[in-house]
Amino acid sequence: MKAIAFTLDAIFALVIASAAISILLYFQYMPQGSYVIGSGDAEGLLSLLLTTNVSALSPSSTVAAAMANQQSGSLEGWDDLRSQAQGQASSPYGPLSPFVSNIFVANSAITTGMVADYGDIYFGASNVLYAVNASGRVSWTNSSSSAVIRTTPALYSGTVFYWAGSSSSGNVVALSANNGTLEWKTALSLGLPSTAPIVASGELILAGTNGDVYILYANNGTVASSNALPGSETAHSVALAGGSIAVMTQNNLNLLTNLPGDSQQGLLWASNALIGTTTGIAASGNVIAFGNGDTASVYYINSTRLGFLTTSYQMAGVAASGNILAFQSASAVTGLSSLTGAELWSSLPFSSSIYGTALTGSAPVIAQSTVYSLWSSGYLVAQNLSTGATEWFTQIPYSPIDPNMTVAYGRLYVAAGNTLLAYGSCNYDDASSPVLQAAASLYLNGEGSCADSLLYSAAPISNYTLAKGSNTISGLSLASFGGAGSYIISGGNYTTLTSFSISLWVYPTARTGSQEDALDSIPSHDWMIGINPSNYLIMDPGSGTTATTSNTIPLDKWSFITMTAYVSGSSTYYTAYLDGSKVLAGSVAQPIANIKRLMFSNVTYPYNGMLADVQLYSSALDGEQVGALYSEGLQGGPLANAGLLSWYPLDGDANDYGSQSNAAYGVNVAYVNANYVPSGLLNAYEVSKASTVLPLQSYTTGVPGLYDIGVEAWGGS
Repeated sequence: MKAIAFTLDAIFALVIASAAISILLYFQYMPQGSYVIGSGDAEGLLSLLLTTNVSALSPSSTVAAAMANQQSGSLEGWDDLRSQAQGQASSPYGPLSPFVSNIFVANSAITTGMVADYGDIYFGASNVLYAVNASGRVSWTNSSSSAVIRTTPALYSGTVFYWAGSSSSGNVVALSANNGTLEWKTALSLGLPSTAPIVASGELILAGTNGDVYILYANNGTVASSNALPGSETAHSVALAGGSIAVMTQNNLNLLTNLPGDSQQGLLWASNALIGTTTGIAASGNVIAFGNGDTASVYYINSTRLGFLTTSYQMAGVAASGNILAFQSASAVTGLSSLTGAELWSSLPFSSSIYGTALTGSAPVIAQSTVYSLWSSGYLVAQNLSTGATEWFTQIPYSPIDPNMTVAYGRLYVAAGNTLLAYGSCNYDDASSPVLQAAASLYLNGEGSCADSLLYSAAPISNYTLAKGSNTISGLSLASFGGAGSYIISGGNYTTLTSFSISLWVYPTARTGSQEDALDSIPSHDWMIGINPSNYLIMDPGSGTTATTSNTIPLDKWSFITMTAYVSGSSTYYTAYLDGSKVLAGSVAQPIANIKRLMFSNVTYPYNGMLADVQLYSSALDGEQVGALYSEGLQGGPLANAGLLSWYPLDGDANDYGSQSNAAYGVNVAYVNANYVPSGLLNAYEVSKASTVLPLQSYTTGVPGLYDIGVEAWGGS
């Protein structure tokens, strides 16, 4: 199409219908003299994004790969799972990388483990039972007055069961899993419950500190039987093995009959040779696995010991999947064969000085081909189930870390304090859909970072953005910090760097009258970018020395800040850029400090305002590269071949979409509508748009709709 030049007062619109795609070439009112309007860039990008599906990007995009993996685990969406009465949670696929797909914050610390089915995740926090769906929204809650929920819930036939009470007595409670209404409750004087309930053949099984194992009918709560264990020992774990009930005490493994409706379950056998059992039970068919002291033990249900492995570390927990048993000891994860009891592999990925040790009562979780484990220093580790090789790890900065976690809906749910984190794919599960539709859906539902990463994988996003109707939809859900107690902190450690660059967009909304750190590193607070009490841009290039520019950072306006540094000889040379222009350069004698974890805003030096598009490189960018990043704006993708380490778009979440995958987590951080127009579009010489109508669904309302989704492209200056 021939280019058309016009002035600010001109209005130009043309609609072309072609192959069911409506191409709109138009002018947006912007503060400059003239534009050249063309259709080529936008039309070409629209065609590319419509003809490329998510699964095609899987080999090169971790986001696309996670989406494709999620779909292969279940062809149902979150709302489908929620609405179906028998919707199952047991997708065997866990997360491929440590993306945080959603975060739910309870009113108090989460005090139980989690179970999932019927489209929800169920857990207790003090006296409240929560049902939270896979998208992180509360389906319902049920309060038990002053009675604390003391066991991980159990699920069976559309009902959720748990025990709530004081330290000496309480009730077994049954609620509708669909809406939380009470179905029945039964008072039991069992002391404290010593095991979480399990359900088998229509009966609920749990044990108490009084030394008894109770069996209740699941439909009405009537006690079917109460069985005293040999020696009146207290059970600390129960499981089903080969149709029988395996009960673990401190020094015995007991096997009870499991005959539905029997008034007294019989003791089949008890092993008296154990000293100090330290784990729960994992059962795989007719095999029972557990840890006692520093020994991993494997038994047949006929009491024959199949095998054992003695290590240098005390056992903490065990999980079973198929023919593999995964034991977590104080400092290692070990795989044993459930067929022979022989060791298959043992993995000690990092020293205990980094990982810490296994949490008390912590057991690994297995999903398909991956085993996940938690460690006392807050690390979550994913290993290959067949080989023990580490696939990824990340650090959870919240405490205390709950030793319970569960896999459901293709995600891994981990509790820390009052926060429930869901590790997994972005909240979209149609890998066969066009990239344009997937990205628009993610933007519409507040998961802009996932959309940014998906678009970046399909095409560079330096000179285009998406639009819904006449409004841009990219970057409308950016991280907003409210001063003291509002921050984001990353996990993981970075390798020692001899050069680096950090860039980010800042939008201060208030001044505190003291120093404000928009970004720094902990624990030493090197690597700082901030604003001093006089509103000047300040920085620390990883040396512990603050450098001050003569440039102020304005309120209520986006500013682009870049800091670069490199080591030469015994000195570190640094440069600061503001809105693409160099504003400070110098050197310090100290070497660049290693980055432990990044922190956006700071408890000591809190920041008020929005942050976006934090990028960390292992190279010192030059002025031309910094200018290119500035021209891209908030939705700009990282530079190619520049050593990208981490990329935090902060567009709806705090995930790291760079090579390090150092997922970050927000505390009292909101994601707000920024009403942002890309700077490249504002300063463009040529602007074009192409659009088409696509069906998109709101995760909040569940209502689908047709939206005019377009691509805005620009060029020149």
